[in-house]
Amino acid sequence: MNQPIISIVLTTCNRPNLLPRAIESVINQTFTKYELIIVDDSGSPGLTKQIISRCNDERIHLISNSYNEGVSASRNKGIKSSKAGLITFLDDDDEFYPNFLEKVTDFFRDISPEIGFIWAGVKKVTDTLTGEILRFNRIFPANFQTKEEAIIAATTMGNSFGLTLRREIFDIVGYYDETLTMCEDTELFFRLVKKFEFRALPEILVKIHRHEGEQLTDIDKDRLRLKLHLKILIDNADFISPYRNLFYIHYWRIAEMCYSTNIKHLGRRILLKMWKNNFHRKEIVKDFICYELYGYGFVKFEYLKNRNRFTYFLLTKLLK
Repeated sequence: MNQPIISIVLTTCNRPNLLPRAIESVINQTFTKYELIIVDDSGSPGLTKQIISRCNDERIHLISNSYNEGVSASRNKGIKSSKAGLITFLDDDDEFYPNFLEKVTDFFRDISPEIGFIWAGVKKVTDTLTGEILRFNRIFPANFQTKEEAIIAATTMGNSFGLTLRREIFDIVGYYDETLTMCEDTELFFRLVKKFEFRALPEILVKIHRHEGEQLTDIDKDRLRLKLHLKILIDNADFISPYRNLFYIHYWRIAEMCYSTNIKHLGRRILLKMWKNNFHRKEIVKDFICYELYGYGFVKFEYLKNRNRFTYFLLTKLLK
């Protein structure tokens, strides 16, 4: 096989029903100079081997963990075994659009070497027995208006947003933190934005699936996610503090998780801290009232406004 231009690291764990779709989305790429490294973290990779053997493609390589090591360790294994100058990632329950690799490699070919990493727009869908239901599309601008806006985008997108990096980045900032069982991408993103310039591809190139199987984004994992995300913010406090909106976005998410896990006292403390620092005061009041009454923020309440017209009138008219 010729030297690949880009390496795709795909981690999988006990999803033989979803993995073929992800692999097929790679095989169907218009750009062909790639290698696909599949890291099986199930401890019993028999089904994964069968799926790969049916593909009969020498560009696909399998790494099998002897026990469940976690997503961070699995991604690190894939990165360290890769051969290309560009590295991108794919989750086993998601898929690339056919021109993803072509767009990404063309972009890196034309941009300044100072740009260390990029990502793309995504379509998020929910899988049902009768097909897909669109949840939302998210497209990022090619050029952000401010540095803070760019940092907010870079630290709130996910690893599955077509994140693609120059290989040498990992020699500078290190690999995924293997002590983290989730939020590992957010922790890495903070390290990345401190060291490198970055860009977003302003078009949808990845489809992210929500399904009935277990996912790291499930709400029942919010308590652990809260603990880890809060630690990441504390570790990066000096970097975050000059950016008021960056602070607001991340700590609003912390408050949201506090209420979803019934740790209201911590949620109240965080909202109060945001209030004292003059962060979007009216929005915080709206969120506080909705969290206390309903357990979710104003944005979701507004979406469900027909359930309580009086509260909706109160929040929107009196807190303009």
